[in-house]
Amino acid sequence: MFRRSSTPCSGAGLWGAFFGVIWDKLPGGAMWLRGLIYGLIIVVVSNWTLLPLIRAHVFSVTNAAQIALFSGGDPKRMLNTVLIQMGFGIGLAIIFGVIAKAR
Repeated sequence: MFRRSSTPCSGAGLWGAFFGVIWDKLPGGAMWLRGLIYGLIIVVVSNWTLLPLIRAHVFSVTNAAQIALFSGGDPKRMLNTVLIQMGFGIGLAIIFGVIAKAR
């Protein structure tokens, strides 16, 4: 159980650290807008492209639903992923903005 819950937490931490490195290079004036754009980048690069390829080729997962690029073209799965990652990006940007102002 710990292994399953630690993997998403590790990934979120890495994506959060990466946001801290590139936030000033992202388009959009407001911090929340930069976070929204960053969340969409995560969806396309990670969730829809890299993770399925890693699951298929590194971990030899054979479940077609877990290795389908772009969520297999299923609109419901794609919308769920977009909404979750946009929320993550906005939340990350808001927290980062508060911390950056405090410094």
